[in-house]
Amino acid sequence: MNDIDLKQVYEIRDIILKYLNGTIDEKEEMQLNQWLCEKESNDELFREIIDQETMHLFTARFDQLEKRKAVVFQHICSRIDRRRPRLFWLPGRGKLWYMAAAVSILFISIATFFYINRNKTADFSSKDHNSTITPGRNTATLTLADGSVIMLDSTGNGILTQQGNTRIIKLDSGQLVYETGQKSGHREAFSNIISTPRGGQYQLQLPDGSKVWLNAASSLRFPTAFDDKVRRVELKGEAYFEIAPVITKEGIKSRFIVDIHPHPSSGVMGTSQVEVLGTHFNIMAYDDEHDMKATLLEGAVKVTRGTATQLLAPGQQAQISKNGPIKLVEKADVNEAVAWKNGYFQFTNANLPAVMRQIARWYDVDISYEGKIPERQFGGKISRNANLSEILKILELSDVHFSVEDKRIIVSP
Repeated sequence: MNDIDLKQVYEIRDIILKYLNGTIDEKEEMQLNQWLCEKESNDELFREIIDQETMHLFTARFDQLEKRKAVVFQHICSRIDRRRPRLFWLPGRGKLWYMAAAVSILFISIATFFYINRNKTADFSSKDHNSTITPGRNTATLTLADGSVIMLDSTGNGILTQQGNTRIIKLDSGQLVYETGQKSGHREAFSNIISTPRGGQYQLQLPDGSKVWLNAASSLRFPTAFDDKVRRVELKGEAYFEIAPVITKEGIKSRFIVDIHPHPSSGVMGTSQVEVLGTHFNIMAYDDEHDMKATLLEGAVKVTRGTATQLLAPGQQAQISKNGPIKLVEKADVNEAVAWKNGYFQFTNANLPAVMRQIARWYDVDISYEGKIPERQFGGKISRNANLSEILKILELSDVHFSVEDKRIIVSP
């Protein structure tokens, strides 16, 4: 690393320390990202600094714990997009439990766990939760109008096929892009479906330029060319949308509508609809969840269920229970709603089944319960890049026990 500017390194080191402490501002974070992207050697140096500073933080924290005889389990996590670290905590039913310290940045995952409960230390070394079960990845299938299927994770990059005037292109980043050649007049449209399995996610750019991030076990049906006045797609599962504004030749803003058709076995009657009046929003509509949730980040959307409608402003969430009315949450946790897109599990007072449903979809495992389901409430966040074994170890800190048999997790009190 002879080409390293030492003065710059010292400046960057100070910014990295702020990054680890969660005190970095937007300007410094931009400077750090720019430095990381300049050359590969900066990534290597970044990992070295993280290694050293994490050990310093751990040692200082441990010494402090010994003096204060307090409980600490601090978890600082990040992922390849270098987002700011956050805490992940699991409340312990009235006890002072834990904070966690771990760093997961770029291609490394530094995790240091220690847990003290009434001066008793838990030893996880004897518990092996099958570390071979790895997190999900970018994988999906594309079903064309003629029924042919393209495996997007194994096919090459470039133009995959053409339907009518629309070319379907896979970028080097793995994103799928629909590029329509004819901008006006009649455009022949074909129905396509992109589907992610459990343990998969994918990003798509629709023919109108709108962007969609599809979560695990989800599918989106859409045309290869949109109508000028109404753009309509059909969602199953969960997706985050960034809708491109389109103005018709009459000067009218083109409507964008997301239809949600529940599976008959879900017990939900009728179709729900989200009409987009703005831009950024998330829809969670899994059949095995109790509620369908539409969360707005920017712009405005109108949620419709039967004859009931609800207009959302940024920061609000519409919840539709099975056969129930639309419930408006005025101050929704939008970070929790889109945490999956940003590479995290994030919970706020979530019960154990809700947590395990997310784990099942992302790690492609089945969940079963032995005895009474433990009544626990979970909150906080952790990287979705972690192996399943790391997730289960953290969850076990709230007196829940897991055993793993092949692709099945057995939960017991």
